[in-house]
Amino acid sequence: MRFYICLYTVLPGTGVLIDAYNMVPDLSIYVNRVVVTSECITQGCACTGLDMKAAAGSTPEIVYRNRMNIGNSASYWTLVSFSDEKKKSRNQLLITLPGTYELELEDAAQQLGDMEVEYQSFKLSDVGHLPDSYYGGIA
Repeated sequence: MRFYICLYTVLPGTGVLIDAYNMVPDLSIYVNRVVVTSECITQGCACTGLDMKAAAGSTPEIVYRNRMNIGNSASYWTLVSFSDEKKKSRNQLLITLPGTYELELEDAAQQLGDMEVEYQSFKLSDVGHLPDSYYGGIA
């Protein structure tokens, strides 16, 4: 069963840093790109859904979702903590590509509990230069 958490929007000129703590080893959190529709006249933050609802009185609805795989690998867009120390875990992800996203838990029954996921939005102008070939999850 798929379980989705937190819709969030990355606006042009901004980035979102996602951090995951107390992850269940070897279970992933995937990043999906979504298309959200509503009767909203102005653009709002999709994270709570309340901004869109307040603007037009309608609840946002996801009409399309797809797992991110820019860079020819969904692993660039996946948070995971490996039990095998030889594998490189990814507990942090920086997203700078404008759009609306959601996080998908691989196994909600096992992952919900002590795991925490937080995100922080910031202006890209405060970051400085990112590599031209930057993809989500690449340091």
